[in-house]
Amino acid sequence: MDKKFDHLKQMFSKVNIEKNKAIAIKYGAYFIIVILVLGISAYIYNKMQLNNANCNNLKKIYSSFPTISSFNPNDAAYQYLLRDYYVKSSYNACSAGQFKNDFVNTCALKTCIQQGARVLDFEIYSINDKPVIATSSINNFHVKETYNYVSLPDALQIINTNAFSGGSCPNPNDPLILHFRIQSNNEKMYNQMADDIYNNIEDKLLDKIYSSEYSGHNLGAVPLKEFVGKIIISIDKSNPLFESTKLKEYVNIASNSVFLRASRFYDVKYTPDSGELIEYNKKQMTLCIPDLGPYDTNISAATAMKYGCQWIGMNFQNFDANMEYYDLFFDKTGSAFVLKPEPLRFVPLTVPTPTPQAPENSYTTRTVSTDYYSFSV
Repeated sequence: MDKKFDHLKQMFSKVNIEKNKAIAIKYGAYFIIVILVLGISAYIYNKMQLNNANCNNLKKIYSSFPTISSFNPNDAAYQYLLRDYYVKSSYNACSAGQFKNDFVNTCALKTCIQQGARVLDFEIYSINDKPVIATSSINNFHVKETYNYVSLPDALQIINTNAFSGGSCPNPNDPLILHFRIQSNNEKMYNQMADDIYNNIEDKLLDKIYSSEYSGHNLGAVPLKEFVGKIIISIDKSNPLFESTKLKEYVNIASNSVFLRASRFYDVKYTPDSGELIEYNKKQMTLCIPDLGPYDTNISAATAMKYGCQWIGMNFQNFDANMEYYDLFFDKTGSAFVLKPEPLRFVPLTVPTPTPQAPENSYTTRTVSTDYYSFSV
């Protein structure tokens, strides 16, 4: 009898153990699921807050205007050519954070304008045949790596409203250069982009004489003061599709062309021929932008400047030592356009006007005569 009872007791004990194991597994699974849900929710919440956090960070960094203003076109320092000036420039002007797994926002664009940047660089993608602004860490027409995008018309409206108003910009009369790197082969999008430019900033565009890449002429050889209060449109020609669309008419100068290079910082810093780069930048121009990557790391503007590079794109959202140097460089001059040192500019050789020749030294025909003869020599 005792043996049977012990056997039953052992059986019930095993059943309870198995039952407890099943309960433990069940609740353990529930616990893991809850943790995963909470983790994913926290991740999504943090990412959703990131967009606002980026904009709040910009407000903390830039709480006021810089100490620059519009240049005086009658000032002797501004009688030179477009190519003769360093211009305060922003890379990926709608980026408020990193270039991958982050957000673009118009608050970044407004900040760049507020800080006096007069070269605004954008990466353009095609979504539903419409041009949009986003960023990426790779050079690929089919991949944008931001969670969102800014429509081009929205950005252009802000530019038209803010970049030429003293209430939102310290230098509203200065020329403004818009540089577009287009990551698409969609012709419909290009034509739509042309319409967006016309519909939003047509009144600020250059005269038609400067259309279609200035008809093959060097825009950098035009005096800076000719562009006061106007917008210059530049497009990266490494993707030349724009030439067969309506957009061609609006392009004043193309980067990656004979008159304007677009170089990543690595290629400038480690140029195999620094003399050639300096000589090139005396007559043409270079846009120097950060190397491709996911992070908003700033480049050394001083390095690019010593080679005469005029447009050096910086990440305004990252106020590191390089950005601080860049800011102070323009603040010290009080302008977004700073004349390059004479050794980095093309200075034509001129010959002084010769001293007028004394009449007695002339080789013109002379008449010699006396009472007895007369002849010419």
